[in-house]
Amino acid sequence: MPKASSSTADAGRKTRFVVITDRDANRRVLLPRNQLAVSYDEALGLIHRHFTHISETRMLLSTHELEECQGEDVEIPSDSWESVLPLVSNISVSENLAIPQKERVYSRASR
Repeated sequence: MPKASSSTADAGRKTRFVVITDRDANRRVLLPRNQLAVSYDEALGLIHRHFTHISETRMLLSTHELEECQGEDVEIPSDSWESVLPLVSNISVSENLAIPQKERVYSRASR
C-alpha cells in the first residue's frame, strides 16, 4: 500500500511536535506542540529562544499547510494562532523588516 505524502492530508492530523523552519538560515527546530499552545506572544518568546537572530518584535510566522493557503506561505497573525496551531505541523519563521524595531523605553527613574 503506497504511503500518503501530502502535507495537506497530514495537516489535519494532530502531532505531538511542530517543526519550526527558518529558510533564510537553513535551520529547522522541533518543538513540542503543547509548549506552543499558549498565547501568541508566549509562543513567539519560545520560538525566539531558538532563533535569537530574529528580533521577537519583528518575528513573522507563516504556514502553507492549510487548504486555504493553496501551497503558498501565508502569515499566521495573533488572531488566528489558537485556530491554526492544531491544524499544522510545519511553521516558517522569518523577520518582517516592514515592522520597525521597537526601542527600549526608559523611565526617568531608571536613568
